[in-house]
Amino acid sequence: MLNMNTFIHFSLGKKVLLNLIFVALIVIGVFVLFLMPVERYPNIQFGKVFIVTYFPGASPSDVESLVTKKIEDALENLENVEFIQSNSYRERSSVLVKFEDDSDYLSLYNDLRFKVLGIVNELPDEAEQPRFNFLDVNDWFPTISVNIYGDQQNKTLTTIAEELKNPLSQIQGVKEVKLRGEYVREFHIIVNKDKLRSMGITFNQAAQALRQANISIPAGDYTTENGEFILKVDERFKQIEDVLNCIIRVDGDGSFVYIRGIIEHAFLTYRDPLTITSFNG
Repeated sequence: MLNMNTFIHFSLGKKVLLNLIFVALIVIGVFVLFLMPVERYPNIQFGKVFIVTYFPGASPSDVESLVTKKIEDALENLENVEFIQSNSYRERSSVLVKFEDDSDYLSLYNDLRFKVLGIVNELPDEAEQPRFNFLDVNDWFPTISVNIYGDQQNKTLTTIAEELKNPLSQIQGVKEVKLRGEYVREFHIIVNKDKLRSMGITFNQAAQALRQANISIPAGDYTTENGEFILKVDERFKQIEDVLNCIIRVDGDGSFVYIRGIIEHAFLTYRDPLTITSFNG
């Protein structure tokens, strides 16, 4: 049997050992805490995806029927969707998809992109490729915003910004570099309705002629002893004269009706921007 003194010493020894272990755990915890990376704005996903498609020259009703509705139909069987909200504007379609909370957002986002890209061929040829924005905290808390400004044209400033993207993206810790504020160049044509009427041409005929002439399509490939070459027919308009010389109709006497014969004015300008950036107002 243990006497009373032996029992007391045994109990005290066990208590001291437990206290030492507890103190050691606290010290290790504090040490690890200072080694852990800390983010002021941790990247939190909201389970929302914006799908934006630009359709130049289209009215809101055309955007709704030819773009927005097709994207909605493609997402009809997408799982774990809480709601789909869409808006059709002049020349632009915007579709918001909200996934159910606590679902696998990344997997659902990949499924969404697969379904939308699968119906791209069903969209009008003039419509641009849909753009996807998987919404997270990074959309509101950029680490650094770099403004490029000066007494230069937008094209010059955009070129400088494009050249800066690569070195900035290679900086350690940088996740993504986005360029905003660039203007997209496009041709504008003002049609004279009286000239259309006198020549017996409809507006749709003129638009169709421009659409068919401004193309870039693959034309196959061929192999020689020097290697394999890919062929492409690139007839896209590069200058105003290309637009003016577009043929609308060939008459029975062999004469041509050109775009230049039905317009009041044609000029090269920029598309109305969706995003405008500023510096000091």
